[in-house]
Amino acid sequence: MARPTRSPTENRRGSPEAVEKRRLARKLNRLLTEGSTASPAGDGRTARRRQRLLKELEEGTHAEPPRLKPIEVLQHAHDLLEMGVTFAAIRKAVKVPAPTTIHHDEAVALLTRIHAAYGFRTEVYELVALPPSALATLRAPDERPRRGRPRVP
Repeated sequence: MARPTRSPTENRRGSPEAVEKRRLARKLNRLLTEGSTASPAGDGRTARRRQRLLKELEEGTHAEPPRLKPIEVLQHAHDLLEMGVTFAAIRKAVKVPAPTTIHHDEAVALLTRIHAAYGFRTEVYELVALPPSALATLRAPDERPRRGRPRVP
């Protein structure tokens, strides 16, 4: 018997309602079996994804030339921060390139537009080759500056 062909837009996991039901069921099971103190990054899929993202960041930024594009570095770092990974752990994995010689106003305008479009956390912009002066303008006024030795511009 021939298999029916699927359209490319058809979801192979079922309807959106079924997907939502499975997600809610997993959440309920996790809440009732592990309690409310359990971490949201507790399931095996999330742990494997966290490990994969850290490995990709490390391998992709240490290669010459880097295999990860700057936007991919930002996305990976943002996703890891959302999963609860500390910025120090991410910073250890990433080889940050030297800041580029981009004009300050151009860098600020670009950062502002990227931040508005993607909504990345402000810490992740330190992981790409942007001038520190442009990064300082993105920081919210109530946000505390980094601890430690200041970077040399």
